[in-house]
Amino acid sequence: MAKTTFSNVSEQTRNSSIIDDYVQGRIDFRVRQLALMFDIDDNRQDDCRQDMIAEILTAARRFDSARASWHTFVNRVLDVAVKRFTRLECQRYEYESGCPAMGYDETTDGHLVPVTDRVDDHDDFAQRDLQMDVSMVLSRMPRRLQDAAEVLKRLSPAEAARALGVTRSGMHFLMSEIRSHFRRAGLTG
Repeated sequence: MAKTTFSNVSEQTRNSSIIDDYVQGRIDFRVRQLALMFDIDDNRQDDCRQDMIAEILTAARRFDSARASWHTFVNRVLDVAVKRFTRLECQRYEYESGCPAMGYDETTDGHLVPVTDRVDDHDDFAQRDLQMDVSMVLSRMPRRLQDAAEVLKRLSPAEAARALGVTRSGMHFLMSEIRSHFRRAGLTG
């Protein structure tokens, strides 16, 4: 069986065959997800889109059709690009605000897990006050988001997705909706 690679064709032909309609649709979908999650403007969305295209064009040299289909390979490259963008956004937030970003820590095996013990130096009164604020925000959310938030208190996003019967991307969309409720309530960090 012949191995498909993109290294032996002209660059213009290679780029047009690499970024087909499916790949462009996946890029647009990932950028929309990131825009919802981080509330990024149109210019930053375009930058993100261009970065993803550059990642795919660079990674295309490593593509091996014997190991995976082209579209599967592209999705893996985009997974890494989204993870990198998420890390950079969290670092930017921490730098600009001077406080750690709420969200997830990465485990040694590369999975993201919810940070539950972020509050370190608050006294009991402030802790109870924060718990009441969180309870109030949760009570105002739609029921599906309340259920997702409760499951996320004890499970990782991947485990929560399985428990709720949604895809991982669906779980991340629910998490971004939950975050937006907390942002609107002023509970961001």
